[in-house]
Amino acid sequence: MQKLPELLWLAQMGVVLFWVHDTSEGQERTRQLVRQVVPVLDRALRLTRLPGVRGLVDDIVGVVRTIKP
Repeated sequence: MQKLPELLWLAQMGVVLFWVHDTSEGQERTRQLVRQVVPVLDRALRLTRLPGVRGLVDDIVGVVRTIKP
């Protein structure tokens, strides 16, 4: 789980990128995105405690390493 802070930072940067391009009134689409993403991230983080799911986290870290310069 050493890469967890980096993955959370990347998720935050994704939200910021969405927000920058959000032209909806009061950035309502960004607010809706955050309302939906936070519970998903919470559940995903709880699942990482299960041994079988840790492999999925490793796979996600591998994808991030592939796309990151």
